[in-house]
Parts: sequence; C-alpha cells; structure tokens
Amino acid sequence: MVEGGGFSFEYIKNVSQEAVACTRSMASNVLVWRNYIVAPITEELVFRACMIPLLLCGGFQKSTVIFLCPIFISLAHLNHLMEVYSRQNYNLMKAFMVIGLQLGYTIVFGSYASFLFIQTGHFLAPLVAHAFCNFMGLPVLVSRGKGDGEDTQAIVKNKNKMSHSDEKKK
Repeated sequence: MVEGGGFSFEYIKNVSQEAVACTRSMASNVLVWRNYIVAPITEELVFRACMIPLLLCGGFQKSTVIFLCPIFISLAHLNHLMEVYSRQNYNLMKAFMVIGLQLGYTIVFGSYASFLFIQTGHFLAPLVAHAFCNFMGLPVLVSRGKGDGEDTQAIVKNKNKMSHSDEKKK
C-alpha cells in the first residue's frame, strides 16, 4: 500500500496475477466444475425448478412444499452412504452419523432454497445459494481420541473437501 492509503501499481499487478492463476487452476479442476457448477445447476433444475411447481399445482400449500421438497432432495443424497461407509473403515454407526448430519443439513438448506425459489419465482437465487453452500461446506467437527491424545474425526468432514484431498493424494 502507498502511504496515502491507496494501492501501488505493483500490488495491484501481483493481486491480479494471483487471481488469474487461481482462476486457471480452478477452471481445470473437475471437482470444482462438479461441486460448484454442474451439481448446483442440475439439482436446482430437477428438484426445485421442476418439482416445486408440480407440488404447488398438485394442491400442496407453499409451507408444505418448502419442507417436503428438501426431504426428497436429501433422500437423493443417500447414494453417498456406501462411499462414506468405506471411508469410515466399514463402521456402520459412523457412516450413519455422517449421512444423518448431511441429510439434516440438506433439509435445512433445501428449505431455505425452496423458500427462495417460491419467493423469487426463478431458480437463479437458489442456484447461487447452492453454489455458495457447496463452496463453504460443512464444518469439520473434531473430538479428542480415547487415550491416544490425538485429535480424531468425530462426525463429519465435508464430502467435497474429502474428495479434493483424495484427489491430491493420487
């Protein structure tokens, strides 16, 4: 920064170059496309833009649709159970805890996204919210391990971040 409170040309140049490099890196990453572009577009088109008008035309009240539609969406995410089960060393209880938290989070977010769709009448608002939600992810919950003094994963780690770290290991 310059003494007068502004930014120097060199600073702006460096920030611009870093932004371009970051954008190029993200544009070539398949997980970025899947998590932040393809998944939000397809899920919002199928589950909100198609399902909500059908439920409303079927005679359901808006408040019922806001809470019913996300339940369908969360059930569609049950396909992750086997992936999480194997990642949790085939511990069924841990896998159910992870999936349960993800389904609960999906229902809460889905209710908000359904509300946005009904209020705006367009799928752009829930689409942007969905991409942002995927970008932010779930919080990582950590607890102390029994007797070993090391931190261990207790309940959940964001599936997007896990996939990304698995990709880095390869």
